[in-house]
Amino acid sequence: MSEEEDEMADDLTEKVVNDLFGNTLVVTTSSDERIHGIGRKQLNKQRPVIIKLTDHREKMAVLNCRNLKREDVLVSDDFSAPTKLKRQKLWQSTSEFRKKNGGKAKLVYAKIKIDGELFARDDMEIKWVPVRKSADSLEL
Repeated sequence: MSEEEDEMADDLTEKVVNDLFGNTLVVTTSSDERIHGIGRKQLNKQRPVIIKLTDHREKMAVLNCRNLKREDVLVSDDFSAPTKLKRQKLWQSTSEFRKKNGGKAKLVYAKIKIDGELFARDDMEIKWVPVRKSADSLEL
């Protein structure tokens, strides 16, 4: 989102709630606990905005909003550095598996869902370990 030089936190909150949620995404939120930009303001540069919603249903409505595809806005979860690294490794190993077997995969926090079954990665043995069902591990 573009930012004015003398913009305050309240202005950013109003812009996110009214313009982004109200007009662009057409999603109503009443549980926005905190909205703030990351880093210093720089001329002609946009900085990321962190939005903390207390209601999980509202968060999922924002993340799953179909109107995002037409906009110049990216909405995603903010994960810690170790979780981001784990997700990156999972996704890389999944791409190789999908090329071989043609299955579908989706990242779910720090786990991966392959053809409807949830797996975690065991880095010591380099394999996926089933999380919910008692199936054999899949070799990478």
